[in-house]
Amino acid sequence: MGFQGNSPAWPYVGRGRGGLPRCGYFLSGQASIPHGALKTTREQEINWLKSQAEDIKAELNQVESRILDLETGK
Repeated sequence: MGFQGNSPAWPYVGRGRGGLPRCGYFLSGQASIPHGALKTTREQEINWLKSQAEDIKAELNQVESRILDLETGK
């Protein structure tokens, strides 16, 4: 089974058995979020991206500060 084009029985557990990806059979094609529920406006996306950029800049500042501390021996 599995080596001759046959699929193992549900729930497709074990290594090397093929079938659905790990935990894929729990969803069985149904999305947990209704279709269209995550639509955002252009302004919402821009605000979210700006927020992400600010968070990344803050994290980069922390990393650079730590590098400076390590280089100066603090």
